Amino acid sequence: MVSGIIGFVFIKEKPSSELPPKKKFSTEIKELFDISLLREQKNFFRVILASSLYQTGIGAVMALLFSWLLEDIPFGMTELLIAIGVGFLLLFPCVILLGRLTDKYGRKKFMPIVIFLIALAFFFVPFASSSANLILFVIVTPFMLLGLLGLNTIINTWAQDTLPEGKKGQFYGIFNITFTIPQIIGGIIGGLVSDTFGRDYIFL
Repeated sequence: MVSGIIGFVFIKEKPSSELPPKKKFSTEIKELFDISLLREQKNFFRVILASSLYQTGIGAVMALLFSWLLEDIPFGMTELLIAIGVGFLLLFPCVILLGRLTDKYGRKKFMPIVIFLIALAFFFVPFASSSANLILFVIVTPFMLLGLLGLNTIINTWAQDTLPEGKKGQFYGIFNITFTIPQIIGGIIGGLVSDTFGRDYIFL
């Protein structure tokens, strides 16, 4: 309701007379999937592939995360709140720091290292849970939150860096595929892993 009021009262809108001329749907589709233009954007499609793989992993975890937290972890509510509290306290400064570092020194110097560390932490989540090791669980929780919630903004910024000038809207529309299809694939993979090995192993 508040969002609706803000949008209606405060956000300015261009008059219809200033909008670009309307195009036919068929024309829009041809421009969106201009094969010659798409062939030139190899780096953009590498980012789409990498982001899709990453989002598939996130989708596999997010589909079952709350069931895992409520039913599978061997810790009480107090221990869980401590781990999540520590995680969130570290999440925000880490995201801000990473954002500044990647803006200053470039995405490629930091992002692969960070993603590797997150993947390593995710690998230890099942062991922290199955062995009821609270210290290990507290250590991996900030990485878990960073991987699930904090890194998307930086990945999206990196993706936008690869978009061709003057075509950013068109290509970001294509990039949005990485937010939908991987959720479906990730959910199916997460479900299969969960049914076969147990919910702890969705993190692998």
